[in-house]
Amino acid sequence: MLCTREYSREQKKQWCCQGPHRTCAVEYCLCSDILGGYCHSRELSDLIAGFASTGLPGLYRIDTKVLDFSHGRVKLFPDWHELLHDAFAEALPHLNEQGCLRGFFVGDELTAQGLPFDDLVKIVDALNALLVSANVAATCRIIYYNESIVVAGWTSDIPHNLTHFSMDYYHGTATGRIGQTVWDLYKSYVLPKLGPNTKMLFVPQAFGSKVDTRVDHTFEAYVQWSMRNLTEFIQWSSLDDRIVGFNPWHLLNRPVANVSACCSAGFGCCEIGASNMPQLFETLVQLGQAIKGRLTTTIS
Repeated sequence: MLCTREYSREQKKQWCCQGPHRTCAVEYCLCSDILGGYCHSRELSDLIAGFASTGLPGLYRIDTKVLDFSHGRVKLFPDWHELLHDAFAEALPHLNEQGCLRGFFVGDELTAQGLPFDDLVKIVDALNALLVSANVAATCRIIYYNESIVVAGWTSDIPHNLTHFSMDYYHGTATGRIGQTVWDLYKSYVLPKLGPNTKMLFVPQAFGSKVDTRVDHTFEAYVQWSMRNLTEFIQWSSLDDRIVGFNPWHLLNRPVANVSACCSAGFGCCEIGASNMPQLFETLVQLGQAIKGRLTTTIS
């Protein structure tokens, strides 16, 4: 599974649908010709159109269907259960091997935005119950969720009815901002908390900047930094059979609202995506091939 967060819908149509890697014009794009995978979108119509034009199935993103993002902290709508039933009923005709859907994407960093952990579990469990009660084929029952490093503060296990989970955290070449590699963090906070049937995705950084004014933050430095980190991800991909894919951030260029502000924060403006960094993109392909090669060997 290879996917990445996107921004401009028109840009996505231009690069993803007509580009060299034949992906979908949706919020999350996968390089399907090379690696296989799924599109992700909040718009079912986009998923239907993308499947019709490329043959690439997708995951229906349902966070805005059931969650209120309007008050600073994310919370469930009072009638979230009925809203989830409505979204599921809309998706159900497409949840089959001939249809465009292979499951659902719950959302991105929701507890980091204030959603209580127990409410996340409620959504995941309700989705799973709907999939089971509708007798949806096992190949179309994906339930995927991504969280930030706040997973380190979770006192409960990762929701066991998730089929796929990822944690995003970006670090220096050898150690991160807290003195640990991403693999150290996965070993501490993700792998011990995974359910018996939940698979794991990596979230490697795949971005650069041409507006960052800091010393040693040139575009070339960003490329080399990401390349060195991806080399580590390729090595880590063989360390646990539950690693089945990755969700790199990010594929396409993204807008910059305030250059001076983002240049001074964290990893900079990050406005250049992997699609405009050919060497980095090819290394992402190598990571995907490494994972696919191990999975093929395991299955055979």
